[in-house]
Amino acid sequence: MPIAAAFAGICVLAGGTWYLDVPMRVMADGYTAVGELQTLRLPDGSLAEMNSGTAIAVAYSSGERRIRLLKGEAVFTVNADAQRPFIVEAHGGTAAALGTVYAVREDSDGATVTVIESHVAISPDADAQPLRIGAGQRVRYENGHLGPVEFVDAVSETAWRRRKLIFIDRPLGEVVDELNRYHKGMIRIVDSAIRSRRVSGVFETDDIIKVVDALEKSFGFSDTRLGNFVILIHR
Repeated sequence: MPIAAAFAGICVLAGGTWYLDVPMRVMADGYTAVGELQTLRLPDGSLAEMNSGTAIAVAYSSGERRIRLLKGEAVFTVNADAQRPFIVEAHGGTAAALGTVYAVREDSDGATVTVIESHVAISPDADAQPLRIGAGQRVRYENGHLGPVEFVDAVSETAWRRRKLIFIDRPLGEVVDELNRYHKGMIRIVDSAIRSRRVSGVFETDDIIKVVDALEKSFGFSDTRLGNFVILIHR
């Protein structure tokens, strides 16, 4: 793709994304802008640690404690209440706490649940039989279907809580997608041949430009920039 065309397309997309984000802010009880982290104390004293670019809506009743994850990612530390289950709803499915700390991440295709402590019961849709997973396990669901249960380092997976990102042998394309969550602009790889290059490292989320510079120096890539807002990575 020509660099000029890529710049034009990205700038239009950025403007449209901001416009669509306005109603999300109105619906949300908790909201974080790009690059912002926030801990929200819920009505029962449970905590929701919200990652960058996250929105949640709180719907507590006498029978349940329900959180709608509208976008982004949050870690929930849940206070016990046997009379009112704690349920996070995301992308058509639910993740019900069984006395636990867990992360739920929503994206355009589905949702991912990672258990940090205790257990969670996951239902990919209203009719599905719940799947129970425990600490150090992760599962993703899309379109009402559960993926395989994976064993992960939950602390590393949620390193953003300490303003860090930990990558172990991840494709550059996935790494750049993650960096975009913390960048007030857009980073794109315009040379598809380098998307599969593998990346390992620990990076700070407070200075994404510094991370991009380090990756380019390590791999010998170049970029074209519109200030530091739009960054197009290529060979």
